[in-house]
Amino acid sequence: MLTYRGFLVPSLPLSYSNTVVASAMAVVDEAPGLEVHVQADGNPLREYTDRHTTVSEAISESYIEAKSDSTFEIHYSFKAPFPVDRPVSMIVTIDGKDVDEPLIRPDELYDANGHVSSGPISNDGKDWFTQHYCFSPLDIREYSEGRIPEDLQSKLQPIGIITCEFYFLDNARRNPKIAFVQKELEKLDTVNEKAIKGESLSHQAVLGDTEPTEEIQYYDADYADGGEPFATFHFYYRSLAALKDLHIIERTPDPVDVLDSDDMVLGQLNREQLESIVRRFRDQEETRVRMKRELSDTSTVAGDDHNVDSRIIACDDDFIEIRSVDLRKKRKLERVRQMPSDETEVIVLD
Repeated sequence: MLTYRGFLVPSLPLSYSNTVVASAMAVVDEAPGLEVHVQADGNPLREYTDRHTTVSEAISESYIEAKSDSTFEIHYSFKAPFPVDRPVSMIVTIDGKDVDEPLIRPDELYDANGHVSSGPISNDGKDWFTQHYCFSPLDIREYSEGRIPEDLQSKLQPIGIITCEFYFLDNARRNPKIAFVQKELEKLDTVNEKAIKGESLSHQAVLGDTEPTEEIQYYDADYADGGEPFATFHFYYRSLAALKDLHIIERTPDPVDVLDSDDMVLGQLNREQLESIVRRFRDQEETRVRMKRELSDTSTVAGDDHNVDSRIIACDDDFIEIRSVDLRKKRKLERVRQMPSDETEVIVLD
């Protein structure tokens, strides 16, 4: 029989966000009714899956975008047909460290506002406070020296992963002896670029600002089902650039490349990629028209269309030329051609 190390349970309900986006929720087939997602700065983070990875029905894996210095929270909820006959524990592990271990009683599972882990709860002997999770950019630098220290490699191995494990519990009972538990996340110093090759690590999680919270109670309990979690959620957090490097998010094709492609390529683009291409074409056209107007207003030499076009093209390497005519220049050229030359026979009429 396994005895749980200790649970954190608010003595009063915490205030939870009512924002729920179904498309941003992670679920597992083995635990219908349980949904989990990560919010950053109050907004649910979009989840991306690796199509080439296969996991068991009790595990969910997804990638999320980490933005520097943004605070994040883990939101989770229970709905029918999830069973309500036993308490449930969630162990939050971030970058390899267990940082929060809330216990949810059976009558609290279906709370309409859901549940949230925003950071570890502790006290200073007098007041209770929460220290919020925060995405912090790694200080990645290129070093000339060769070998990567083993301790750095071991520290980097769990970086970039948020894991939530859910357990059913038996024999939950309050432990009045525990009065204080301190959770920490180590902030790494500079990281050798060679140490993260292939992983595209970009951020780490740290504990940010503190916020007062209600006093909590600690519980002991026994793991049910042989101590195995009934559901596990892995969230791999990376910057947008890193997600593109990993091909989790496809890069938006260049408009010129799209025009040179066949209809099959166009059919594979998603709405977001198509909208990006249209915006880029629109911006290029607006730039072309504006510069054409400005250069036409200031140009006074006949026949300088070539110089005008070359200057416009130089402003954008991806510019696609669309033929246009400056009517003022055209009329001026016509007047020049109409003036008599030495080869023109002139008849003077009295």
